[in-house]
Amino acid sequence: MRRVTILACLCVLSAVAGLAKAAIAPATSSETIAENAMVGPGETLERAPQPELVTPPPAPVPVPVPAAAAPAGEPAPTSANPLWAIPLSTLTATRDRPLFSASRRPPPPAVVPVAVAPPPPPPPPPTEPEKPNLILVGTVVGDANSFGEQLAVGAVAGDGTQTRIADFNRKLWSQLNLTVPEEINYSSFDGKHIQGWIQKPPDFDPQKKYPLILNIHGGPHAAYGWVFDHEFQWMAAKGYIVLYVNPRGSTSYGQEFGNIIQYHYPGDDYRDLMAGVDELLKRGYVDPKKLGVTGGSGGGVLTNWTITHTDRFAAAVSQRDISNWASWWYTADFTLFQPNWFKAPPFEDSQDYSNRSAITFVKNIHTPVLFVLGESDYRTPQDSGGEQLFRALKYMRRPTAMVVFPRETHELSRSGEPWHRIERLEHIVNWFDKWMMGVPHPEFDINPTQPAAASVP
Repeated sequence: MRRVTILACLCVLSAVAGLAKAAIAPATSSETIAENAMVGPGETLERAPQPELVTPPPAPVPVPVPAAAAPAGEPAPTSANPLWAIPLSTLTATRDRPLFSASRRPPPPAVVPVAVAPPPPPPPPPTEPEKPNLILVGTVVGDANSFGEQLAVGAVAGDGTQTRIADFNRKLWSQLNLTVPEEINYSSFDGKHIQGWIQKPPDFDPQKKYPLILNIHGGPHAAYGWVFDHEFQWMAAKGYIVLYVNPRGSTSYGQEFGNIIQYHYPGDDYRDLMAGVDELLKRGYVDPKKLGVTGGSGGGVLTNWTITHTDRFAAAVSQRDISNWASWWYTADFTLFQPNWFKAPPFEDSQDYSNRSAITFVKNIHTPVLFVLGESDYRTPQDSGGEQLFRALKYMRRPTAMVVFPRETHELSRSGEPWHRIERLEHIVNWFDKWMMGVPHPEFDINPTQPAAASVP
């Protein structure tokens, strides 16, 4: 069986070799070729008569066939009669044209070059430099009498020169003596860079000694800047130097600087503030015995923390403050912000709330302190803030006072009733005048010997 299989394979290989020889070797012009025959030189083989089996051509395929001249005596291939549908018996091979000649292949499609538009020419250079646009700004750096005025920058000389185009407040400025803030930069206890500003009194003389008010911003994620602030101007006009800085936790100095107080508030931000006071004392024009501190909201929190950790201040005004964090958690309108400051609610970690509450250290307060509160303040409710410290200080007979404005919310200093806003500023400066400048203000006395002077609107 194995021998028969080998012989059969040899026969098949011999037949395949013969077909390959017939396809490759050239033949004479008079020779014809059958499907399975080999034709040698001088030989002619003809197909034995048999019925021709022609497979019906498939349905015409819509394939374009390039027109080509067919050799004489042969049908030309068309789309309806392609090359592969012509009966093989009609194909002839000659020495000059083998059966599978390249002439039978359809010519390649013509390549039509695509025109590419040239790039547009560069615009011509301007004949003259463009003049700067008119830019309007609100204030002029270094000119305290132009706050709020409109200026044209570069409109005249084209070199950035500032030209005033409005002077709406000329009459008001002629009655005021305003000053320009001075920037201050210093390093805190751990090397962190702290930026702040100093508002000096009019006609400032560096050879004199001035009382200082440290004004702390709220937030705590907020920031001071080089701005016109009527409160600071009011205090400076009364003869005070005002220091306002951006301790850690403030915005504008990156995310790490702002978030570093998380779970440590208040704390090292207080040390940044004290470093700023020390920096000003080094300059020699601040009286170290006449230091005051104030702030609202988050600034009130740090004011309370300051007077429970140092006695260096002669007076303090705490505004819209928080003195008891646990009480605040149960009464404020945004307790859900608590996860950013505390890791757990007070009923799960009461010690953390106690450690950071000024009420815990109330016995350390010897600084005369005034509390300025709003009756309708739900952000820092008065009973969770100044009122608790006020009651404790009264119990210990420490110098204190509390002013509660009716109908006022946490926005007292910004959008409170106009007369309340004026009265608030008067109370703040009057408290500092009493304890730092020796100016009598019997309205703050427990048993005044004379009635308080009425304020004129």
